[in-house]
Amino acid sequence: ITLYDSSDTVITSGTSGFAGWFAPGTYYVTYTLPNGTLFSPSGPDNDVDAGGRTANFTLISGSSENIGAGVYQPVTFMGRMWRDLNANGIQDGGEPDQPGLTVQLWYSPGAQVGSFTTLADGSYSFANILPARSYEVRFGLPGGYHFSQPNQGGDDALDSDAATATGIAGPVTPTAGSTVDLDAGTYQDVVFSGRVWHDQNANGIQDGGEPGLGGMGVDLHTSVGVLNTSTLADGSYTFTVTPGNGSIFFNLTAGYYFSPQNAGGDDTVDSDANPSTGAGGSAFLTSGQTIDFDAGAYQYASVGDRFWHDLDGDGIQDGGEPGGVNNPGVTSVNLYTSGGSLVSSFTPDASGSYSFTNVTPGSYYFSVNWGPITELHTSPPNQGGNDNQDSDLESLTQTAIFALTSGQNTTAYDFGFWFSTAIAIGDPWNDLNSDGVKDAGEPDLPGISTISLYDSSDNLLWSGASGIYYWGNIGTFYVTYSLPNGYVFSPLGTDNDVDASGRTANFTLNSTQSIGIQAGMYMP
Repeated sequence: ITLYDSSDTVITSGTSGFAGWFAPGTYYVTYTLPNGTLFSPSGPDNDVDAGGRTANFTLISGSSENIGAGVYQPVTFMGRMWRDLNANGIQDGGEPDQPGLTVQLWYSPGAQVGSFTTLADGSYSFANILPARSYEVRFGLPGGYHFSQPNQGGDDALDSDAATATGIAGPVTPTAGSTVDLDAGTYQDVVFSGRVWHDQNANGIQDGGEPGLGGMGVDLHTSVGVLNTSTLADGSYTFTVTPGNGSIFFNLTAGYYFSPQNAGGDDTVDSDANPSTGAGGSAFLTSGQTIDFDAGAYQYASVGDRFWHDLDGDGIQDGGEPGGVNNPGVTSVNLYTSGGSLVSSFTPDASGSYSFTNVTPGSYYFSVNWGPITELHTSPPNQGGNDNQDSDLESLTQTAIFALTSGQNTTAYDFGFWFSTAIAIGDPWNDLNSDGVKDAGEPDLPGISTISLYDSSDNLLWSGASGIYYWGNIGTFYVTYSLPNGYVFSPLGTDNDVDASGRTANFTLNSTQSIGIQAGMYMP
């Protein structure tokens, strides 16, 4: 402690207070601070400024002056703002700092003491703060963030101190020389989202054009409970929650079934739902993370219709053509995947009807097992432009591959069949009485005439010197006989079917029909 006169001359000095007699004049006193202390604010008992110097004072003869100086140990407020990735309110190893955020120190009656922008390590500090007063620290929050729950885990050095609603830590009343550590953890919400879509081909992949399914239930199971929602019209859903564990479960509307899980190798477009349980997946999400779980769903399809006897063999179901399988003896119709795996077999009923239900959408073909019937033919496929009326067998036993989509119920797969026609072409006979009737005793004349069978387009189907029992197609035909020298044809009559040129009239045969042809000739 040093006493100076107005000329800055040291009058006296010491390490403790002193008293004495001094000549009248103008003086001032200086104090030096002990380590770790500051001078108290000016007040009734403190006569020094922050530098430890009194104001000048004047002593007159017989007067006195009492000089005092207050010192104190200051308080430091400090701490850290960090990204609380798991939102547990505890500074776990590796959780990053939050630089560039505003932290304010307020004196509790409502006066701001200071403001600080957090450093690269997320730290802040306020030094040389007066003790024994009530303070609070106000933490600023970046957009999209929340404050972590305070006072978690039992270790005040690692927890968060800011109130979740206000970001205020305190009030606290620090003692002289103390350091107050107040920290604030922040986090962003996490998002569980995805889509339920109508997997029309049930391949487990979100193909272009496949629509979303609205109104499907989705549950999020977390450590604090279960959240429920329903998909929007576009099939999307979203849960915005605090970081942590979450598990998605899908609940489909009745009549829908889950697509194959994890098909195709691209997790962004596959279905994540377990077909048995509806579990879509689980994840631990940290601050700001988003994860997507999708589910494909489909409805069963059905396919079928009937077998029919295509009497005219044109491949079109004409009025009056009967259904049925008894004549051809169909034993089963079999549904195969396009890869050749048998799905199911069905035995048609007596009317020829068959049906496969609860079929998963996909690509298939039919195979037919016919009974041991000869001269059986299948109708030409895809005739007439009406798929509900045509025949679909591409060969005797198999259709082309076709696709069934979700919820499709089709009766467009029909199978037409017909049987060969029979033409009994006889040898010419010697019509001895030239009456066109084959009388008893009138002999055949084998080998003397060339006999030919033609279709309606004059295509030769068969020719020979002797009669034949000809199995053929459905259609219109005629027969010609050549005339040996010296003979003429009998008049058309009961048994003679050729005219004077040796040609029959055109005749038409449908499935299972037959006809006999004869020619009479004689020598005039």
